[in-house]
Amino acid sequence: MPRPKKFTVDELLDAARDAIAEHGRAVTLAQIAEQAGAPMGSIYHRFASREELLGRLWLRSIGRFHEVILAMSDTVASPHDALVEMAVGVSTYSRSHPSEALAMTLFRQNILATTGPKTLRDEAAHINDAFFARLASLTQARYGRCDEALLALVGSAVIELSYGLVRPHVGQPIPQRLDPIIRQATSAVLDLPDL
Repeated sequence: MPRPKKFTVDELLDAARDAIAEHGRAVTLAQIAEQAGAPMGSIYHRFASREELLGRLWLRSIGRFHEVILAMSDTVASPHDALVEMAVGVSTYSRSHPSEALAMTLFRQNILATTGPKTLRDEAAHINDAFFARLASLTQARYGRCDEALLALVGSAVIELSYGLVRPHVGQPIPQRLDPIIRQATSAVLDLPDL
């Protein structure tokens, strides 16, 4: 009798991501197992609970997003343009990876870091460290300083503005029209006088 197939963590996370795209945030472990073509035991062998599986998916999705966004900021020489590219990257990444974008809405970082499964809390607490370090570095390069107020303003331009425009569309096609809006709005905030 052949041995049952062993499912990797990534295969199960892919199945969870795809099941969420099909069934929504209330997806069950049974639906994830069905999507993977795996027995429930394969899921419980690797994840202690549904929340741990979905938390792990969220962490992987955020990590993949950061890799792309940080790489985009490396493609331009100007700190101003790099910050703008990071903002526009929110819409372009979400459009190119709709299931990953949907998975990124499963948790809020501060909640997962404080009340999520204990095995995920430390990683959740530090998931944004590289992103914010790049934001601070580019802010310093762009303005010659990086105090708390300035970093908060730059963060609003790069993160909150773009997320605010993209988030209502997650789960459906992300309109192309958002890219130039994000580009222009982020640039305008970054160019405000007396910063």
